[in-house]
Formats: sequence, C-alpha cells, structure tokens
Amino acid sequence: MRPVTLSLTLLLASASFSARADEGPPERDGMTEGEPAVSLDGTPLYFKLEIRREGRLIAMPQFLGEAGKVLRAERRPPGAEVPDYRLVISPFQASERRFRLKLDVAVPGKQGSSQLQIDHGEVRKVELGPRKGDLEVKLLLMKVNSPEFRALMNLSSKRDAGHDTI
Repeated sequence: MRPVTLSLTLLLASASFSARADEGPPERDGMTEGEPAVSLDGTPLYFKLEIRREGRLIAMPQFLGEAGKVLRAERRPPGAEVPDYRLVISPFQASERRFRLKLDVAVPGKQGSSQLQIDHGEVRKVELGPRKGDLEVKLLLMKVNSPEFRALMNLSSKRDAGHDTI
C-alpha cells in the first residue's frame, strides 16, 4: 500500500449555485428555478464517495462537512505533481431531508461537474464525463447524528471489530 497525502479544506464562506461568467450557465439536473434553498446552513453532513475513471475505481473517500460550506479535497501521493483526484462539494439544504449539491471532480485526464438534488440517506450515481463511464461518482449523503447515520457507524464499527453482521 503506497502512502498518500490527503488535503482537505472547508471554506467558511457560503457558496452559491450561480455560475461565474466564464463558466457558462449551470446544468440544472432536476433543480427548480425560483425555488430558493431554505437557510439551514450549518447542518453537519457525511459524504461517502466512490470515484471511477473508465470503470476503474480511483478512490473511496469519506468526509464530514456542513450545509452551506464548500468542501475541497485532494489526494496526492508524496512527491507526485498530479493528484489522484480533486473534488469540490458545495452542499445546500433545500428542506429537512433534501439537499442541493454542486459537485466538481478531477482525476488525471478527466474532469467534470454536475448540480443535483439528493435526499438524506440516498445513494446517487452521477456521470461527469462526456461519455458514459468516462468519469463516474457514486455519492451517499447523510445528516450526521440521524438514526440512519448512527446505524451506519454502528455497522462500520462492528465490521472493524470483526463481529459478524448481516
């Protein structure tokens, strides 16, 4: 197993879903115009991702973040000029159980972004490349300290301790 360096930055300033002039209009992917996000910033969130490039698993990062705060991360082997991956997640809480995300992912030779809505506890598969399978992210989002999150952490701790689980 090779050592890697993981860089993680949480930006404290809120981000928005409006595109900069040089980015062009954002893709909506089911987002409704004129439906502002509820101001529920600060809700602690858990993200679990599976990043694939051309079908090959690149990374399976897990992060804690907050609604209304941008999460930036990259994984870079020591001495490498190019990271294995870079990602930016901009989460906003739309309602008690629904979130809006802007997701940007870059791996060597591929990059993509998407805006999507996702419910608490939902697993979504997002195609970010120009062709199906070029760059794919499977994403789980959960509110921290929810019953579902506690059950997942309990299951994980039992697996780590070597207990049998169903």
